[in-house]
Amino acid sequence: MSDFYPALSHRLREITALFLKLGVFAFGGPAAHIAMMEEEVVQKRKWMDQQHFLDLVGATSLIPGPNSTEMTMHCGHERGGAYGLFIAGASFILPAVLITGGLAYLVTIQLFAVRCCTVSNRRCWRSSSAQSSSWEVRL
Repeated sequence: MSDFYPALSHRLREITALFLKLGVFAFGGPAAHIAMMEEEVVQKRKWMDQQHFLDLVGATSLIPGPNSTEMTMHCGHERGGAYGLFIAGASFILPAVLITGGLAYLVTIQLFAVRCCTVSNRRCWRSSSAQSSSWEVRL
């Protein structure tokens, strides 16, 4: 029984590394994600055979939800059990959450800067129009 835990720990590290990599670099939607998963899980790492992978793809197609995320969790479960399921899902989803949150933060800062410039320009325009009496001076 004591030999089980180091093997599980090694498998969980493998799962984390693989699905963090896929979560960060995979781009193109569920079809691209699943193709990259097949290459990594079946061909390179040989965690399962081709037929079993296709069976899992079929099962994910039947249930509602994001197919690539479900497929990630199936692969994690096959490799690391219940712990693998949760770690694979979190490792795959977390990069997208962080990237999207970071971009949203940057856009919010940018929009705030644009708003400040707009308000400042309006105030300058109003103060210049109040000081001049003719429209020719304002332009």
